[in-house]
Amino acid sequence: LVLAVIILLIQSFTKKEYDVFLLYAGPTYANQADLHNSMVSSVSDLCITSKDRVSISSIVWVPDRLVEKYSREDLYYNGASNAEALQSFHYALEAGDYSILLIDPELYQKSSDLDIFVSLDELGVGDAARIDAYALKLSDLSLYSKPGFSSLPEDTLLVLRKQSFIQTILTNHK
Repeated sequence: LVLAVIILLIQSFTKKEYDVFLLYAGPTYANQADLHNSMVSSVSDLCITSKDRVSISSIVWVPDRLVEKYSREDLYYNGASNAEALQSFHYALEAGDYSILLIDPELYQKSSDLDIFVSLDELGVGDAARIDAYALKLSDLSLYSKPGFSSLPEDTLLVLRKQSFIQTILTNHK
């Protein structure tokens, strides 16, 4: 028990602090070193923060509309892995630190009724790149031209996630 407490204390004191938490969920493997590093650089430039304070994670999930194409073109597709990826995505929505989400339109549709996305009206975002009240089409934004982001599918959506219930409890504010 003492050893466990010591390990937890060490981990809590050495936990890295981030300014930006971004999650990509879709059919592109965004954890490739060059793609990931170029996305981190682009975000750090846009947010005026150092690269080591940007956290970008990726969940590879193949939407239903691409499953047949993957099979026909002999691309790797595993239904069980895809189901696990969907579970990981739902967990990230419920309990994750991610506030900026770049997601496939099918994932957006599967989660749009959860009342977890920030309304673009609250932010004063214009209508130009809007898909609806919560989502922007990434390819219609200047961010899409930045290194790394242009490698994502054109139909990728950008949404902002509200603070989760767990985060509200832990930080003791809304």
